[in-house]
Amino acid sequence: MAIILVKHNVKEYSEWKKIYDEHKGFRIKSGMVSEKVFRSTTNPTEIFLLFKWDNILNAKIFTQSEDLKMTMQKAGVIGKPEMHFLEETEQVAAVRPTITPIQF
Repeated sequence: MAIILVKHNVKEYSEWKKIYDEHKGFRIKSGMVSEKVFRSTTNPTEIFLLFKWDNILNAKIFTQSEDLKMTMQKAGVIGKPEMHFLEETEQVAAVRPTITPIQF
């Protein structure tokens, strides 16, 4: 399983999101397994995307495709996105401490 972390800026979030959603079928056909979309809390046009892909080769082919480049341009992506290819090395669950009520 491959992970892609993408950061980019867009002209307008709602227009970008509409085109992004329309492009989902192509992402799935290209090997996307899951996705998460985040927005910066200080800059609403700064977008972060976290994808799980079936394998790193398909992830790289997708990110270099002409279809993706044209779709990003149509969606109003500003500049060149930052793309990071990652592999998960561990997953740790948070453990909440047990709090004992104070007896009076």
